[in-house]
Amino acid sequence: MVKKDGVKTRLEFYAAFEKRTNDKIISIEMAGLKANPEVLGYLEIEGVPDPSCVWGLLIFCENGLYFDILPSDNIILLIMQRSSGKKDKKEKVIELHKLSGLDFKIPDRRWYDFMSSRKYLVDMKFFDTDGKEQICAFQLQKKAEKVADKFLKYSHKEK
Repeated sequence: MVKKDGVKTRLEFYAAFEKRTNDKIISIEMAGLKANPEVLGYLEIEGVPDPSCVWGLLIFCENGLYFDILPSDNIILLIMQRSSGKKDKKEKVIELHKLSGLDFKIPDRRWYDFMSSRKYLVDMKFFDTDGKEQICAFQLQKKAEKVADKFLKYSHKEK
C-alpha cells in the first residue's frame, strides 16, 4: 500500500535505481532536456512525445549524474504506471557523467530575465566520439542558481 505522501513509492524507486546503477542517490531534480536532433541522436534518445524538450529526472548520485527520461508526457498515466510497477519500453537512463569533456554553466543573466525562463536553464557541453562539441540545456523546475552547485561535481573539462 502506498502512503499518501508517496514515501513508500519514492523509497522503492531509490532502492531499485541504486541496485541498477550501484550508486547512491544524493538528490533528484525534475528537468527538461532542450537539445537539437544531433544531440538527441548521439544520446540515443528516440520515440519521446516532444523531442524539443525531453522531460526526466536528473539524478545526482555519489559517483555519477544520470538523466532518467520519463516515458510519458501525461503525469497521471506515468504515476499509475510507476506505482503499478509497469515499465514503458521507452524508459531510458543516460549516464551523463560518462560524457567526454562534460561541463555545466548557468547562462549569463540579462536585465529582462524576469520575463523569460532563462533563470531556470543550465547549459551542458560535451564532446562526442568524433571530438565535436555538443551543446544543450536543462530546463529546471527551480531557479538554476539554487541547484548550480550540484552540477559542479560532475564537470570535467577535458578534451
